Amino acid sequence: MFGGTARGVYRMDDVLRRGSTLSTRLGTALALPNGARFYRCALQVNTFGYLVRHNKITAYRTEAQYNSAIIQSCHNNGIEVIAVTDHYRVHESAHLIMLARDSGIFAFGGFEAVTKDGVHFLCLFDADKDTAAIERLIGECGVHNRHELSPTGDKDCLELLEAAKRWGGVCIASHVAADGGGLLKKLSGQSRLKVWHSSDLHACALAGPIDQAPENLRAILNNKDGVYRRERQVAVINAQDVNAPEDLTAPGASCFIKMSKVSVEGLRCARRSWRGPAGESPAQVRGSACLVTSVALGKATTTTKRTQ
Repeated sequence: MFGGTARGVYRMDDVLRRGSTLSTRLGTALALPNGARFYRCALQVNTFGYLVRHNKITAYRTEAQYNSAIIQSCHNNGIEVIAVTDHYRVHESAHLIMLARDSGIFAFGGFEAVTKDGVHFLCLFDADKDTAAIERLIGECGVHNRHELSPTGDKDCLELLEAAKRWGGVCIASHVAADGGGLLKKLSGQSRLKVWHSSDLHACALAGPIDQAPENLRAILNNKDGVYRRERQVAVINAQDVNAPEDLTAPGASCFIKMSKVSVEGLRCARRSWRGPAGESPAQVRGSACLVTSVALGKATTTTKRTQ
């Protein structure tokens, strides 16, 4: 394949091999992503330290054994993206994140937060936020004691969502319909309505399809409740606690998300870029399938991709 400039003709394969070009504009174009595609994502992977602290049963005696088994299971199950989200901790995530990245898996650093009103969120950050930087953000949540088993932060839901945006992160409301910390179960009335309508709430997570969520919450999740209806619907994704390699085989542990680049902004755009008729979902869980909508040539389209 050949290209040309005012200074002559050159081979494109030579350009790609050298990693440079005589054309600045062409070089810029070559550096752009090749387009959006689906990535299988498991966004609630726990650390070995979490299992030890909470006396979870595990087949692994050391962190190294556990980490290796988790990464191997990711490869076996076609999972290309993970998030390691311990409860207000990040230092124990470092080795698993490093191993994932070294093996070709994209790993979001972050933590699972519990707000002062008792709601759980997954707070995810790009790779340029190192452990020390995320530790400082945990401190900004009022959590300073690493030895506390299950700390609670000093921010309410809206304050955390606003802070995460300022920090360059994204929050996902984890196990949103579950007792013990799910946004739609823990909150009620005007407090729940205000959080659900926050423009900083991009996604929530279920461990199964919407039609298996509590009946009184399905209309909210499907954006069909007149009071809770949003112009831009909250994306509903599959994510649940991963405490062992075999947990990654569960349909509710992962989902497909379409992004041009795996990043916090990619996660935001996967939800934000789509508009459609009321009641249609930008990311809707249907059994073992994640129905993801995207924009193609200015027209809203839907694509279904099933888990393997």
